[in-house]
Amino acid sequence: MNLTEAKDSLDRYINHGIAPGSFLRAVLENNLYNAINFGDADSLENLNSICLYIYNYLPGNSWGSKETVRAWVAKFYNKK
Repeated sequence: MNLTEAKDSLDRYINHGIAPGSFLRAVLENNLYNAINFGDADSLENLNSICLYIYNYLPGNSWGSKETVRAWVAKFYNKK
């Protein structure tokens, strides 16, 4: 995954609650083990930049643990 693809996926996640693929979801959940297992060579090469983007541009309540990511996605589907 290149940086543009990662940013686009993260923007869909933040703006629309669309859960990203396994690699980015693992990064959002702070699960390094799964991120390394699910990431392809490009994703792993860009891991530092992806983490910096998440830290600097995504709301703090949208990442950090499995529960936090689950709650972020759920809030888009629980609107009435």
